[in-house]
Amino acid sequence: MKRFDQNDPTEAKAYRQLKFLYKLFLKPEATLDYTTLKKRRNFKWALLTDTEAVDRLLALSDELKLAHQYFQGLLAAFHDKDHEQFFQLLRDMPKHVPAELHHIKKAFFTYEKGIHLAFIEPYSNARLENLHTHIKVLKRVSYGFRSFTNMRLRILLINGLIKYT
Repeated sequence: MKRFDQNDPTEAKAYRQLKFLYKLFLKPEATLDYTTLKKRRNFKWALLTDTEAVDRLLALSDELKLAHQYFQGLLAAFHDKDHEQFFQLLRDMPKHVPAELHHIKKAFFTYEKGIHLAFIEPYSNARLENLHTHIKVLKRVSYGFRSFTNMRLRILLINGLIKYT
């Protein structure tokens, strides 16, 4: 997106198309909708499916197309919980993939042991982190409470740890 010139009308249009529809690139190809037609504002209100919109966006840049294909391979390995294929794809990263992905590659190898465990183990600390975030937000908001017990009760109620009957 950043390589497009905002002052050139045709390149600015491509920039806007990529900016507003970038979430379609983050979805696995298998989950893209190929039946429902939607009016796409950045394609002159044309009726397009998600897959048609992605194809038009990938036609803007060969580099983007190569990066998207590579990313879809990584995403498939991640969803299949296949850590060997995931790290093999990282090791065999082609040279023509954009430089931004090469920087990400370093981070994956830095934390390879933890990522490997995340693929194998069914456990996650996401719920604990969510609870921790709720507590911090409530603590920030609750400066007006008269007592600590009222704040504690609110935390427990909001997170479903106790029931109000």
